[in-house]
Amino acid sequence: MNRDGIDRFCAQVCEQVRFRPDHAAIRAELAAHWEDHAAALMERGLAPEEAAAQALEALGDPEEIGKELDKSHSPLLGGFQELFRALVWTALAVLLMCAIPWVAETVHNIADPPVYDEDDTVPLLEQYDKLKLVADYAPEGAVCRWRAYTFSVERVLVTWQHYPYADGYTLQANCLLRAVHPNPWLRWPRIDGWIHGEDDLGNVYASQWQQAGPDGYLGLPYTVFGGATRITPFATYYDLQIICIDPEATQLTLRFDRYGETLLSLTLPLQGGEAYE
Repeated sequence: MNRDGIDRFCAQVCEQVRFRPDHAAIRAELAAHWEDHAAALMERGLAPEEAAAQALEALGDPEEIGKELDKSHSPLLGGFQELFRALVWTALAVLLMCAIPWVAETVHNIADPPVYDEDDTVPLLEQYDKLKLVADYAPEGAVCRWRAYTFSVERVLVTWQHYPYADGYTLQANCLLRAVHPNPWLRWPRIDGWIHGEDDLGNVYASQWQQAGPDGYLGLPYTVFGGATRITPFATYYDLQIICIDPEATQLTLRFDRYGETLLSLTLPLQGGEAYE
């Protein structure tokens, strides 16, 4: 079919519509109506050119159609729609720009999380010189699953330390514990404060709550303490510190018990040896 007629018709209609951004949609809708009507006429036996002419005539007066369309496609309403669309896209762009640093920080923390000191400001490794550092490693197989969580020890720092209530130098282990959870509402499982330890020599390292006891702080030298220092939607990191470890110990197991049931158990290798001098 020759489309010259419908093209002229659409042009005459659009001359009456002041909001130009809607012209393309109006042309497409009118052309679709014309094509459907012409196809129906051809099915009744009319020749293509005759069917096209009758379908075009059936559309009506292009000037009157244009004036009616101008009422529903006014520049004021169309301008408001364009402004709203621009504001939505601008807001999305701003949200994306704000989210990129947060996503980058989250990915960085998951890929290479730091171990911090107690006040969460200074990376722990910077506090020790090479003479005091016994080991800095990522243990293999230190993984445990409980419900929807997967716990793993990402990094261990073992150093020599001397405490006033300890007999000479002892080992100290700083462990970066990671809890992964598929649901962001499950972040920060409250296990910190309850984790205690035991080495391969039988020494027990009390949790923060255990050493506090029913009558307040007991001041036990063998202690596990620390808490959550990095909380992201799908991973939580805990910096745990175990102090006064027997220098001859070669293995340390961290446990989280509840109602007599061990829910979390992670075993870490230690590098024992002669006391630091």
